[in-house]
Amino acid sequence: MPLMPAGTGEVDRAMRRAGNVLQADRVILPQTRQRRDCLLTAFDSWLAANWRTTLVELVDGRSINFEDVSEAVVAYGKDMYQSGKSYGRFSETINALTTRRPALRRNLGAAWDLAFNWLIDEPHEHHAALPVTILLACVALGLLWGWLREAAVLALAWTGVLRIGEVFSAKRSDLVLPQDAAPGVWFAVLKIRLPKTRGRAARHQSSRIDPADIVELLTIAFARLTPDEPLWPWAPATMRRRFAQLQSALGVVRIDGSEIYNLSSLRPGGATYWLQCTEDAEYVRRKGRWISSKVFGDLLARGCSCHLYRSIVFRDTKPN
Repeated sequence: MPLMPAGTGEVDRAMRRAGNVLQADRVILPQTRQRRDCLLTAFDSWLAANWRTTLVELVDGRSINFEDVSEAVVAYGKDMYQSGKSYGRFSETINALTTRRPALRRNLGAAWDLAFNWLIDEPHEHHAALPVTILLACVALGLLWGWLREAAVLALAWTGVLRIGEVFSAKRSDLVLPQDAAPGVWFAVLKIRLPKTRGRAARHQSSRIDPADIVELLTIAFARLTPDEPLWPWAPATMRRRFAQLQSALGVVRIDGSEIYNLSSLRPGGATYWLQCTEDAEYVRRKGRWISSKVFGDLLARGCSCHLYRSIVFRDTKPN
C-alpha cells in the first residue's frame, strides 16, 4: 500500500506534488533529456544493425557485462568518427548511457579515452573574446540605426558576463532596475532563469550590472515593458543576424567576409575586460558564476593572451 500523508503539512505538500514525477538522475533540462533520448535511439539502431543486439539487452539487464558495453561504445565512437559526426554527439551519447545506467560511470574509461583522443585530433576552437571597443561601436551603431533592443541585449550580456541564452529567456520581471529597487540602489540585477549549474551550485543566481551608462541604457530599453514581456521577444536567429550586420558595417570581418565574433563572444569578452580592469580572478569568477577556479582557468589563460584593449572605459561606475 502507498504511504498516506499524516498531518496537514504533509497533505499540503502531497497536493502540490501531485502529477510530478521525480527522475532518479542528475538535474538536466527537459531539452537535454529529449536530445539524449534521440542519441540513445540512434545508438540502439546502430547496435541492431552491427552488433545484433539492442540497448535494452546491453545495459538494462540485471547482470550487465561492462566490458561488452565499453567495447560497443568504443566501436560506435570509431564509426561516428569515420562517418564525420561531431565530437559532441559522441560525448553526449556517453553521458546519456551513464544517466540511464549510473553503474556505467566508472566503467566507460576506454570510451572517454577515445573521446579525449578525438579532441586532440580535432582541437576545440574557443569563442573569441569581444573587446570593449567593438562592443561600444556595435552599441553606438545599433542606437544610430534605431536598434534599441539589440544594443541593450549586447550591453547586458557583455557587462553582466551572461550566457546569451540567459538573456533570451529573461523577462522584464527578472530585470531589477534602480527604479524597481529601494532608494540608493544605482546598479541593476538580472535574475537567472534555470541556471546551468543549478544542480551543483546555487539554485537561485543573479548577475549585477554596474556601469551607470549601461544601467541607463537598460532603463530606456526595458523599463516600460510589462512584467511578463521578454527582454528579447524575437527569435535568437534574428539577434545573431543583426549582430553580424553590425560587425559587417563596422568592417569587423575576416578576409572571406565572415564575422569574427558571435553572441557567444560576449561572455568571455566581458570576463576578460573585468579581469584586466581588476586583476582579481576570484572577483571575475564570482561575477561570471563559474563553479570553480578550475573551470575558470581556461578563460584566464585566454584572457592573459588576449590583445590589450584600448583605454576606453565606461563614463561612470557610480552616480556623482
